[in-house]
Amino acid sequence: MQKILYIITFVLLTGCTSRIFIKNGISTNNLGDGGFISKNPCGPPCFFGITPGITTDKDISYLLNVLPDVITNCKEYDFTSEGGKNGLICDYIDITYRNNIVDVIGFSPSKNITIQQVIDSYGNPDLVDIDIISLPDKPYTTGMVLYFDRIQTILLPPDQKGRKFTIDEDTRIISIGYLTNNEYLETRGIEGHIPWRGYGTYYSYLR
Repeated sequence: MQKILYIITFVLLTGCTSRIFIKNGISTNNLGDGGFISKNPCGPPCFFGITPGITTDKDISYLLNVLPDVITNCKEYDFTSEGGKNGLICDYIDITYRNNIVDVIGFSPSKNITIQQVIDSYGNPDLVDIDIISLPDKPYTTGMVLYFDRIQTILLPPDQKGRKFTIDEDTRIISIGYLTNNEYLETRGIEGHIPWRGYGTYYSYLR
């Protein structure tokens, strides 16, 4: 259950897999690959000058002004009184803070990124998480999370129908998350991850 909740939370926080901001009938996602493959203007764990563990909430306030075409339509949230986090939900970008320092930044690239491009750039994933994320009374939907230790990054491809998940070289990446070392290790430590076994079909433990 903890893993399932994490996948759902990550999809929500990296926003934008289901939330599309339209202005004058045109999508305004200007992120490109967010620098993930191109490293322009910077590469992981840096996103347009935002780096988990370094960038402060005051830095974010400045970047909101200097990157108006990138970081758009942001709303603050604060669940710290309930044991949660605070941060910003923007179009295609979500940011969480710990002690006023960015600890997670997630984004949905507008440019198509495949898992093979990721592997060519950063090597194979270290771990995979595969879980059913649909409600019990709904048709099964399975989600996958890919963990890359060297860059402390979590990637999500689109969910798939059924109790299994098939990944190949053309599988798209729709959400990317950069985490601080502590946040990454905490997430990576959730019980039930399995080693990357290459392309093919992975099954949920609920078969």
